[in-house]
Formats: sequence, C-alpha cells, structure tokens
Amino acid sequence: MYQASMKRIAILIMWCILHTTQAFNYDCPQHCNCDGPTAKCEGGIIPSLNPRITAFEIEDMDTPITTLTSDITQQLKNLVSLRLNSIGLTRVEAGALAVIDRLLDLYINNNNINMLTKDTFLNCSSLTHLNLDHNNIHIIQNDTFMPLEQLQILSLAHNALKVLPNYMPRSIQNLNIEDNNLSTITQLFLDHLESLNLCHNSIIHIDADQISLNELRSLCLGGPNFTLSDSIVSPSKFPQLKQLTLMGSQQSPLLINPDVQSNIKTMARTSLHKLHLQSCNLLSADLFNLTNSKLTDVKATDTTFTTRRVMKRSVINLPYIAILDFSGSPLLAQTFLHSPRPSSAMPHLRILKMSRCGVTAFYESFLLQQVPNITHLDLSYNPLECTCYGMTWIPDYVREGKLNLLQELNTTCSKPSHLSAIPVLTATMCPITRAIHTTTTTTSITNELPQTTPHLCVTSSGSSNEASKCKNPSTTTIGLDGTHEESSTDNGQQLSGIMTGVVISYVLVLILN
Repeated sequence: MYQASMKRIAILIMWCILHTTQAFNYDCPQHCNCDGPTAKCEGGIIPSLNPRITAFEIEDMDTPITTLTSDITQQLKNLVSLRLNSIGLTRVEAGALAVIDRLLDLYINNNNINMLTKDTFLNCSSLTHLNLDHNNIHIIQNDTFMPLEQLQILSLAHNALKVLPNYMPRSIQNLNIEDNNLSTITQLFLDHLESLNLCHNSIIHIDADQISLNELRSLCLGGPNFTLSDSIVSPSKFPQLKQLTLMGSQQSPLLINPDVQSNIKTMARTSLHKLHLQSCNLLSADLFNLTNSKLTDVKATDTTFTTRRVMKRSVINLPYIAILDFSGSPLLAQTFLHSPRPSSAMPHLRILKMSRCGVTAFYESFLLQQVPNITHLDLSYNPLECTCYGMTWIPDYVREGKLNLLQELNTTCSKPSHLSAIPVLTATMCPITRAIHTTTTTTSITNELPQTTPHLCVTSSGSSNEASKCKNPSTTTIGLDGTHEESSTDNGQQLSGIMTGVVISYVLVLILN
C-alpha cells in the first residue's frame, strides 16, 4: 500500500511539471526575453501578447509612442503588471487603462507626461502600485485618484508638481513626492501611511495640524529653504517612526535647532533605528552621544557645525550602531577617531564610511579597540599617509578576507611623495629593511634591528691570527637609503671567554677521571 501511495505521488508530481511546462510553452515576441509569465522587451514595438503573459515590460522603443490609446492597451488586456519605460509618452488617453481591468502594478517612468486627468485611471480599482517617477507632470486634477480604492504605493518623484490633488486614497501606505516644486502641503490624513518622502521640494514650513500620521514609520523632510519645527519632528507627532531623513543642500544647509535635536535624541531612545542627515547644520555632536539609543544606522554626510569649539569636548557613542557614514563631515570623523576608549566602543559596527573627511591615518589599534567587527571600510578621497605604522595593516586584512575596502581605486596615498596617487592596496608602504654587517673575514646580512644575542664570528681557518681578528669585529650597517653607521662590539671577546671556560672545564673533567 505504501508503494502504491508513493507511485501516485510521483505521477502527480510529473503531471504538475508537464502541465507547468506546457502552460508557459509559447513563442516569445521579437526583441523580448520571456521567463514564465513575464516578457521584457527592449526596442521594437509593442507586440501582440500571448494570453499566458501577465507581466510585460518595454523600454526604448524604435518608434516612440506619444499617446497610450485603447487600441494599444487592447493588446495588453490580460496583464496584471505593466512597465513602460522611456517610450516617449506624453499623454494617457482617457479610458485607455480601463481596458486592462485586472492591472495591479503600473510603472510609467522616464517619459514626458505633463497632466493626469480624472479619467486617466477609470476602472482601475484593482491597482495597488502606481509609479510615475521621472516625468514632467505639472497638474493632477482633483479626484484623479478617486477610482484607486486599493492603492498602496504611489510614487510621483522627480516631476514638476506645484500642488497635490485634493484627494488621496486612504489605503496608501507609501507616498513618495520627492523632487517636485511643491510649496505647500495640503492636509494629509492617511490612516495607513507608513512612509512619506517630501524631500527636495520648495516647501518652507509644515504646520503640525496639517499632518496626522500616527502609523508613519519612515519620513523624509527638507529642501533648500525648509525650516524644521520641533512640533513636526517630535515623538508625540510620530510615535512609531523608525527612519528619519533630513536633507538640506551644500549651498543652504538645513539647520537643526537645539529643540529639534533634543526631540531626535528622545526618538532615538524610543523608536528611531535609522537617522540620515544630509547637508545639515548642527549645534553640536551630542546628537551622536547616546549610550541608550536604538540607532543601528546613522548617516551624517556633508554635515557642518555652528561652532567648532564644542567639538573638542564631544564624544561619539552609539553602542548598537551597525552602519556609520560620516562622508564629507571631517569634524565628525575626527571626533569619532579621537573618542575615549574603550567607553565608546562599537562592537556591532559592520560598515564604516569616512570618505572626504581629511583622514590621514586609520590605525589597527583603533580598529581592535573601538570597531573590532567592521567588515566594510570606506576611506576614499582622503589624504592618507601611507607609513609603515599607520596603514600597512589594511592590505593584509583585505588579502586575508577580514575586510572589504570600499572604493579601493579611490583610496590612494597622499604621502610620502613617491607613493602619491597610488592605491593603498598596491602601495609598498613598509618594505623589509635589511642591514649588511661586514667583518674582515665574513659578511652577514641581518635585519636592521637591535641584536640581543652576540654575533658569531666564523673564520676560514683556526689560526690564532685570524681568530684575533674576530675578537672586535667592526660592523658597518648599510640601510636601504644608502646611509652608513659604524659601531664596535665586545661580542667577540665575550664569546672567546665563554669558549675558553668550556675548554678548561672539559680538560679538568678528563684529568679527574
């Protein structure tokens, strides 16, 4: 009975395999690669698709399509996923997408669409992912998104929007409006929103009563003229926030005032795990001295400070940090490298980036005491001094698989001059220095290090004349730089005395016996 059951199971498995193979056994359209129900095409035109294809992607068409019409979408009516990338679109015809009534994911990227109307998404109630990044959208009519009752992810990044429509589906969980021309934010009361990106807009200020997002987990704020308020960045406003990104620009750094900084420290102790600061101006580095924080990922790139004096008393202490990026922030990097040891050790740190920080050396002793478990290190674009004692351990660690050096071709020596612009991994920083020792009868080569044992002088014969020449050999040390050092030693006399004592003792033993 057992064998019969196993036979039936084997037959069932074979049937499933054959059925699956037959299900996807169709001719793949020209200019396309097909994998199961997915067809990815580059160039050519939009082909007629086999009904078994449910996911279709095309980019860089031979003949651009400026308008997405119903005649085109009729060929795509069985799709659940559609990606149109760089095909020249400027307009979506009203009702064209309604033909694809089972569509779940729609990506129209890198085109030139300039307007969305209230008829654009008619009969698209199944749509859950909508991505319209990198277009030229200026206007979205009110109620455009009304049919999208199940929409979860909406991305409108890198467009030209000046205002948002009056309606956003309350089902949205992820909203990305980065890099537009928004100057104001309409009220956002989205019960399920978990991620909001408003960075790189023209927004100057956001009032606390404009946003009610108690479920928010990730937030990005900032722009060239943005003013942070402690009523927005606060634990009471975002009690469950796990990732906070604040962004300014190099021409206009985003000022983080003491109240906002205090709120961030409180959030780091309660909910915050990731803190990303780009082109921000801080009052002090105390934001990174948190013995009981939950932060695991901190990026403070191109960060400046109101005054440099406070940095002398600052300490970087993030006990649970795993990723730390101070690229372009030399004051933070120097504070980190000179923090007291071992009180500020970071045993969980795996990735450390200090590119463009003016770092001249990164010592192995610092790694062993402060960051013993890092696996990835970025020291690119720094004036590194490739000395025998400062950097020679890094190539050894890389060769042994203990460390990955990021941007290794851009991690080059600055000094000494003969190693300038040579990558650290290929520079010969610590050549083995040899010394040549000469006597009247022999020449020996030893390491140019202090000798703790007497030199052994071996002569070519046992004559007393040659033996006398070995009593005080004159030693000339010739280094690799061509310099000479003369020295004399009593090692020959010491050895002669020892050998004489041994011979006398041996003779006495023979006589007594």
